[in-house]
Amino acid sequence: MPDTLRHYYTEGQRSVLCIIAGEIKHHGVCDLPIGKIAALAGVCRTTVQTTLHEGRRLFHLKVIERPMRGRKSLTNLVEIVSAEWRAWISRAPSAHRPRGSNSVKMASTTKNKERRKEDALRVTRGDCHQESVPQTMGLAEMKFESVDASLAFVLDRHPKRE
Repeated sequence: MPDTLRHYYTEGQRSVLCIIAGEIKHHGVCDLPIGKIAALAGVCRTTVQTTLHEGRRLFHLKVIERPMRGRKSLTNLVEIVSAEWRAWISRAPSAHRPRGSNSVKMASTTKNKERRKEDALRVTRGDCHQESVPQTMGLAEMKFESVDASLAFVLDRHPKRE
């Protein structure tokens, strides 16, 4: 936010305006619900409402309400009216993280059920020794490994009835 506009708002209100500015930079308009803005900014809903009213009063923001007759209203559309602030947003780097992006999910081999079943079968066949148990595995997980291995061993010893 430009230094000439910062002093009008508290720290919590500035965090709300940062979320709104990032959304406007990314999408052109902020259509997030008040609860979502509050959660992202780390403030309460009342702080978001107060910030929107204050920004509207100082002619920094334009809030378009979208009531729906007989139904819940659509989320408000927030736009930045201040020319100085819009110019600052176009120059400034974005502190906003895009919504809906999928982060890379790393698969853990110790939590993979198929891998555990394979390890349990190897233990029952005698293909591996105690050294193959990962060093990071806790005592409780080692007990589950041995229970899975003994269960697999018992199931292999008894033929299936038809």
